[in-house]
Amino acid sequence: MGTLPLPTDDPSKIALLIHSLSGGGAERVVADLANTWVSAGRCVTLVTMTDSKSDRYDVSPEVRRVALALDRPSKTLWQGIWNNWRRVRAIRRALRESGAELAISFVDRMNITTLCAADRLKIPVVVCERTDYRHHSIGKFWDRQRHRWYPTAATLVVQTEEVAGDARDWLASVPIEVIPNAVPQSAITSSPRVQSGAARTITWIGRMAEEKGVAELIDAFGLAARDLPDWTLALVGDGPLRGSLEARANELNVGDQVQFHGWQRDLGEVYDRTTFFALPSRYEGFPNVLLECMARGIPAISFDCPSGPRAIIRDNVDGLLVPAGDVAQFSAAIVQLAKDPERLERLGLAAAEVRERFGREKYLRRWEDVLEKTTDPGNLRR
Repeated sequence: MGTLPLPTDDPSKIALLIHSLSGGGAERVVADLANTWVSAGRCVTLVTMTDSKSDRYDVSPEVRRVALALDRPSKTLWQGIWNNWRRVRAIRRALRESGAELAISFVDRMNITTLCAADRLKIPVVVCERTDYRHHSIGKFWDRQRHRWYPTAATLVVQTEEVAGDARDWLASVPIEVIPNAVPQSAITSSPRVQSGAARTITWIGRMAEEKGVAELIDAFGLAARDLPDWTLALVGDGPLRGSLEARANELNVGDQVQFHGWQRDLGEVYDRTTFFALPSRYEGFPNVLLECMARGIPAISFDCPSGPRAIIRDNVDGLLVPAGDVAQFSAAIVQLAKDPERLERLGLAAAEVRERFGREKYLRRWEDVLEKTTDPGNLRR
């Protein structure tokens, strides 16, 4: 599994906190870190705001799982205040009972809640931003709370230098570390396959939400389908926009060519049927799914959105970057790649180099450095 030996001066008790394990890139990372660290001999507590019934990622039975079941919606201001107060108290209790020497929280609102909960505890908190917060709105209230509480973090972990540069402008006193995602272990268990274009399937994987740009992808495919009548667009995932996206495909008369597969636990068969991958996001963090498909020798077309894709894709070397939001150019890129099997093969072979560029051992060493620096008595900020 690529587990590194446990350094003797690093924390042996760690608490990981995230809203849920219900699917998604951040959730997968948390489950993987929990499993990796517990197998290295650490005591790991994994706390979620939801109950465990929604879990889609498996964690080792050796991981202490705390599911708070406090994710109920707030219908009024006072109910929101009450619910958040309960969440802060519950997280504070979970941290205290875990005996953790270090807490690591993932994703904006959970980060804020964890920092607030840990304010009375002598536990350093590492907060991890998983998207480009400059483009991802969490509402005025939560944005103010982020600026109030993030300066109390022991370390901020982001995924790209682009986001780190902005964060340093308003978090001058907080150490900021850049840790890109690693290629998932599941993607490197076999040799990259050579692309031939025979499958004639373009694949998208993710959550069907506004920021993922799936509507733009359907529009682009609708234009391209005139030249690619025997190609399929496979959409793997679910989310609040699924119904409207299905309607959009039908309106564009490509309903027969656009397949909605829902959420899939095992993506191996999906990748086996994929000719190339499409990433039409309006903004990103550092997309796991892009790393995973490229590691399998699958090239990708992506909008050059902030931030993440341009840190992974080398334009016209292992994939194609299209100006953000330009549906016509995205459609043209789809047609060009679909009709050029030699280019597909060349890009696919180069795409597999992400295995070395974003290798797991390098990734784990970066995390070990964060753990060591954050818990060094000379660096403690709490």
